[in-house]
Amino acid sequence: MPAGRPRKKKSPDEIKSVVLTFSIIEFLAKCDRPLGVTEIATALNLERPRVYRHLRTLSDIGYVDQDPFNDKYGLSMKFFWLGKDVEGKIDLISVARPVMRQLKEALGMAVTLSTVNNENICVIDIVRGSSQIDISTRPGSTFPLHATAQGKIALAFGPDSWRQGLFKIPLEKFTACTVINADDLSKEIEMVRLQRWAIAPEEITMGINALAAPILDHQNQLVGTISIITSIYELTKKPSKEQINAIKDAALRVSVGIGHILKES
Repeated sequence: MPAGRPRKKKSPDEIKSVVLTFSIIEFLAKCDRPLGVTEIATALNLERPRVYRHLRTLSDIGYVDQDPFNDKYGLSMKFFWLGKDVEGKIDLISVARPVMRQLKEALGMAVTLSTVNNENICVIDIVRGSSQIDISTRPGSTFPLHATAQGKIALAFGPDSWRQGLFKIPLEKFTACTVINADDLSKEIEMVRLQRWAIAPEEITMGINALAAPILDHQNQLVGTISIITSIYELTKKPSKEQINAIKDAALRVSVGIGHILKES
């Protein structure tokens, strides 16, 4: 998996704008009723036009509601659902972190924890490996479904609509090893579903391979993946039995930790 994209350094004005936006959000979160622009500006000791511009932007993207009868502003339900998403991720990280460390100690490779959706996978935590290969992926990095081990897990264990949507668009070929043929990818996804692990040798970055397994919740729904990432020489196109068993066991332990119930055999 490649390093996260370099970030452009923000200007002082951009930073001030972000700080102001969050000042307004935090203030509204503490209020027990909607407030007008003047009330907000006065409370925060800010110019009314600046506060208005930020409120309009927050309203346009759905994070603030404006009462049509009195023009007062309050936080929308979008923040409630955002909070639920963040809460779930924090719980997932707290459960997964010790398992990730143990997996790193056992195999010596970098371990990542990712969430998934219908468009990509998002790395939310990483434990660095002890090998000479430094995997510099950062939390927050996103990667496509079809060219990553984690993404193939998402396609195998996520809703059918994710696969259907993926095959409606041309798939990007990142390296000579990237699988972009729909039939070939479909067969691989079905195999992933049966074996409960996936790899993506050199499919997004030459010289790098990953091995991933699914994390399931109490409803047997996919919530994320755990994976090991290293060089193609340490993790070959045919992972060892030790590597496969280790990643599957780690995924199962995290799943049970967040409420997954094992089926009786």
